[in-house]
Amino acid sequence: MSKKKSKSSRIAIVVLGMHRSGTSALAGVLNILGCDKPATVMDPNPFNELGYFESKRIYPLHSELLASAASRWDDWQPINPGWFDSPRAEEFHDRAVETMQNEFGTSRLFVLKDPRISRLVPFWRGVLADIGVSPRFVLTLRNPLEVAASLAKRDNINSELSMLIWLQHMLQAEYDTRDQKRCFTGFAQLMDNWAGVAETIQTKLDVALPRMSMGVVGEVEAFLRDGLRHHNQDPQKLLANPLISSWVRDTYEVFLRWVQTGEDKADFATLDRIRTTFEETAPSFARLVQASRDDARAAREANSEVARLTEEAATLKSASSEAGNRAEEAAKTAERLKSELAEKTTALKSLQEREAALRTESETGKTEIDRLKGETARLNDAVRQARGKADTLDKTVA
Repeated sequence: MSKKKSKSSRIAIVVLGMHRSGTSALAGVLNILGCDKPATVMDPNPFNELGYFESKRIYPLHSELLASAASRWDDWQPINPGWFDSPRAEEFHDRAVETMQNEFGTSRLFVLKDPRISRLVPFWRGVLADIGVSPRFVLTLRNPLEVAASLAKRDNINSELSMLIWLQHMLQAEYDTRDQKRCFTGFAQLMDNWAGVAETIQTKLDVALPRMSMGVVGEVEAFLRDGLRHHNQDPQKLLANPLISSWVRDTYEVFLRWVQTGEDKADFATLDRIRTTFEETAPSFARLVQASRDDARAAREANSEVARLTEEAATLKSASSEAGNRAEEAAKTAERLKSELAEKTTALKSLQEREAALRTESETGKTEIDRLKGETARLNDAVRQARGKADTLDKTVA
């Protein structure tokens, strides 16, 4: 009989990766396999039918945190290193500790997911350490062309900017987790062989997923339905395209190989070179990228206004149609009431004529009755007179 440990370590499987890279799908599968999700979970929407498996409390915390560092979710540049040592970082650290306690309580195995953590790994390592949780990182990969197509549809971000954002998230997440227990997987691999991905996570992260059994196959496969896989692109369409930045192609090639055959430390030099060059040259074209972001934001706002006006026009058209339907129904009702009125008027006239006839008949009958009464009275008088004469005659004869 095994002896129970006095205190088991708490484990958080932290899902990292670029936005629109299948991080929600992976977090959902881990939840089915036994990892607790946050107490308050963001609702699904048309852009993420599975649901996000993100905390409703951590989401605004991240938005405020990034704003305090003059950044945002779609920033393609690293967060100012000085922010991590600032008093503001300490304030958000305390808030994050409290939020984690509210969201996960004393759970010993849970999944923490938000693509923005990819740029905030040092911050979250400190938070998890303070609440006695050991992080195990899963970095999930998706073809940058697919990511760009998804962001263009959802946020009207052009593909060049999407690739810069992708590059920043992936390079930063990889660099900040090198000394941690981690593994690499991809959205395509999850959709094609989720059980293989789960087994890799168990092996590489030294964690047992409590519901990893045949009993959950139907549940997971119903969750990962085929319709969730959009914008599917062959990796070679990116890798063999010389018009796409070599930074993106070389980074994707390394991560794709790691997903397929395992991590190779010999590739660190390549990734460090790309990351260093990327960050050093960023100021040179930051204004151009910012102009592109401004254009994208203006386009989103314009699209939003068009959508609002379209919806308003549809509402007015619907109201007009409804008013027309009501007017037509009112006209039909008026015609019906008019017909009913004519019928009732005719019936009333007939009744009035019948009443007049009966009244005439009644008056005629009354006159006849009076005549008959007078005749009866005369006959009664004649009878009395005749009886009187008869009585007198009888007396005379006697």
